[in-house]
Amino acid sequence: MQGAMSSITVPGMLRLLCNYGKSGILNVEAGSIKGKINISKGVITGASREPASSEGPEEALVPLLAVVAGGNFYFEEKQMPEAEQSGISVEDIIIKSSRFIYDYNPGLDI
Repeated sequence: MQGAMSSITVPGMLRLLCNYGKSGILNVEAGSIKGKINISKGVITGASREPASSEGPEEALVPLLAVVAGGNFYFEEKQMPEAEQSGISVEDIIIKSSRFIYDYNPGLDI
């Protein structure tokens, strides 16, 4: 499954994948922002951004979800290895990314 940010947002796609209990990797690319969100049976199990850094999965997720235009995503559905749950709630991280967008674009009506 793939698409452009103009057709659906990354938070919308993430919410959809998690609600349907999907497993795989959601790849996000928008300009200099590139990253992966790992999902296992509808639960976020990890995230990373390029270039690699020592940030945790939550810190990597927020900028990936804050991409609102000009990017692409690709979901690679596959069995994911059993991993310790990250404890990241989909709805909580979407709210944090909305705050991130607003902090950097205070005039934006979200």
